[in-house]
Amino acid sequence: MTEEVPQKPWSKSPHDNVNVSGFTIQNGGNGIHLYMCNGVMLSDNAVMLNGYDGIRLEASSSNTISGNTIASNGFDGIAAEDSN
Repeated sequence: MTEEVPQKPWSKSPHDNVNVSGFTIQNGGNGIHLYMCNGVMLSDNAVMLNGYDGIRLEASSSNTISGNTIASNGFDGIAAEDSN
């Protein structure tokens, strides 16, 4: 499945214990932006050609990033701010 993400985030509200797997996410701002999210699993996604970070974690904890292809994004492949 291919998802063309607009420049705005998918959701402004935090979500916990979500599994995002098997997507192609491209041509957006941040490919995936987790803000105040906990227990999220990001696996087997292709995250590419986004203007900012491929995957950005902000004020988030206990998330798992595994088996993703992250390439050709404008800034960092994976960026973490106030996250663990």
